[in-house]
Amino acid sequence: MQNRRIPQLTAALLYVVAGAVFFFTKHFYQIVIFRVVLGFASSIADTMLFTTVADVYPASLLGFKMAILFVFDNIGNMVGPIFGGKAYESMGVGGIGIIAMALGVVEIIMILVFVRNSLDIRQTVAKTVSLSPTTCSLDALDFESANALQIQKSNNLKQDKLDQCNNNSSTDILSCTKSTPSMESLKSTNKDVQMWRLLLKLQVLGPTVSIFVATGMQSVIETVLPLRLYDKFGYSPETIGVAFLIVGGILILSMPLVGYINDLAVSRYGEHMRYYTIAAGAFLTLISLIVTAVAGNYSVLVFGYAMFGIMSMIVIVPAQSAFGDFINSTDSDAMAQSFSLAWFAEGLANIALPP
Repeated sequence: MQNRRIPQLTAALLYVVAGAVFFFTKHFYQIVIFRVVLGFASSIADTMLFTTVADVYPASLLGFKMAILFVFDNIGNMVGPIFGGKAYESMGVGGIGIIAMALGVVEIIMILVFVRNSLDIRQTVAKTVSLSPTTCSLDALDFESANALQIQKSNNLKQDKLDQCNNNSSTDILSCTKSTPSMESLKSTNKDVQMWRLLLKLQVLGPTVSIFVATGMQSVIETVLPLRLYDKFGYSPETIGVAFLIVGGILILSMPLVGYINDLAVSRYGEHMRYYTIAAGAFLTLISLIVTAVAGNYSVLVFGYAMFGIMSMIVIVPAQSAFGDFINSTDSDAMAQSFSLAWFAEGLANIALPP
C-alpha cells in the first residue's frame, strides 16, 4: 500500500531546505534555486493535500471539502504577503529564511504526530456502511454493491463476507460515478497507470482543460487589472491593493457556498451535474470578463472582477472534485497522479497565459 505521509514529509523537508537556501542568499542564482526548491515543495504539498481529501471523502462531499481548501489557500495568499513584508522590514532576508525553516519544521512535526496515512483511513471509511446512504444515492451504485451493503447492515455479516464486500465495492461507497468500459480498462491495470493513459480519459482531460483555462484567465486578469486601474482611472497602489483585498474577501465568503451547492446538485441529480456546473461556470466567467472589460468606474470593475473570481471557482471546484470521484470509481492507485495533472495544468496556465 502507498503511504501518503512520505510525500507530505518530503514537501515539508523541501520547505526547510528552501528556507535554508534563502537564509544564505547573496546572489541572484541563489534566489532562482530558492524558487525552484519552493516550487517543488508547493507542488508536492498541494497535490497530496487534495489527494488525501479525495481518498477519504465520498463524492457528494468532495465539492465542499475542495472549496474549504481553496478558502484557506486564499487566506494564506492574502495574509502571507502582509506578514512577510513586515518581517522583511524588521529582520531582512535572514529572518524570512528562519521563518520559512521554522514553518517547515512545524509542518514535519504535525505530520509525524497528527497525520495518518489517508489510505488507512480510506479502508476504515470503506467499512463504514452508514456513509453510503447519506452521501450517495443507492441508485448510483451498481445493484450488487447496493445489495451487499443492505445485507451487511441488516444481518451483520461474518467477517469473511465483510472483507469480500470491502474488496469488491469499497470504491463504490466513495463514488457516485457509474462504471464505464473506459473505467473498467483502468480497473484491470490499477497498479500501474501511466500518466498519458490517465490524461486520455475524458473524465480527467475535461476537468484538466477547464482548470487550465480558468486559472489562466484568472492570471491574465490579475496581471492586467492593476495596469487598467492605474492607466485608465489613475488610482494609487494602495487603492489598487484594496480592490484585491475586497475580491479576496468575497471569494473567501463565497467558496464554501459554491462547494455546498455543487455537492447538493451531485447528491440529488448525479455526477453528471458536476460537468454541467463546469460548463455553466465557464459561460458565466465569460460574461463577468466582459463586465470587467467594459467597466466605466472603480465599483463596476471591482464587481466584475469579484464575479469573475466566483465564476472561476464554479469551474475549478467541481473540476477538482471530479478527479477524486472518477479515480474512486476506477479502483485505481492513480489518485495522486490525477491531482498532479490538475496542478500541472494550473502551473502551465500561470506561465503560458499571462501577457
